[in-house]
Amino acid sequence: MRDPTAGAGLVIVQGRQHLFGIEGVWKSDALPRPGTVVDVEFDAAGRVAAMMAVPEARLAREQAEAAIALATTKGAGLVARLGLPQLVAFAVLLLGWFWLAAVGVDAPFAGQAKVTLWQALGALNAGEPLAPVRSAPMPSAGLYGVVALVCLAGPLLVLVWNDRRAHLAAVLPLAFMLAIAWPLFDLARLAAVSLGAGAYVALLAGLYLALASLKRFLVAAARDATVFYESE
Repeated sequence: MRDPTAGAGLVIVQGRQHLFGIEGVWKSDALPRPGTVVDVEFDAAGRVAAMMAVPEARLAREQAEAAIALATTKGAGLVARLGLPQLVAFAVLLLGWFWLAAVGVDAPFAGQAKVTLWQALGALNAGEPLAPVRSAPMPSAGLYGVVALVCLAGPLLVLVWNDRRAHLAAVLPLAFMLAIAWPLFDLARLAAVSLGAGAYVALLAGLYLALASLKRFLVAAARDATVFYESE
């Protein structure tokens, strides 16, 4: 809206500009200001007949409803592209990597430690033995962390790459966990090591994502082969 106190006001409705004056048209108590969101009524000739400012509470509610609707639409699209079981498995994978204890270490004279997979990557990057977690922060995951995040993004590649080969990227989290298993156990030498809930949860989620992605890849490959054969 353009300020109407210095002449004819200007309001834009559905991309069209309309001139108006305050007298007999403006219905709110406070004078209109540039940028005000308004409700507009038109007469039979298409001229502005009445106008009032939208209350802030209503505007906030409408913006919240629009945000919820957009999130719902995006969420529905995400489920359609990735699949609800795969989304759940991905969430479980995150839980297993970052929140649940994946490795338990019982070191002589040091006590027992329980670390998440991400914390274990810090010890692996520093080349330090897996030892009880004290008040000091764990070492940075470094390059291992970068590779881990790239692999973790594998199941989401289908959202940005419309190719059947994108499904194969969902194998990366499982492959990464298997690749670091032996180095982690080697760091735990001279200590009794046990797998925690995080390791089992992450492995099961990674296995499900890998098998589901392989199935989708094979189905897509068979479909593309059928279309190519029919076109011949």
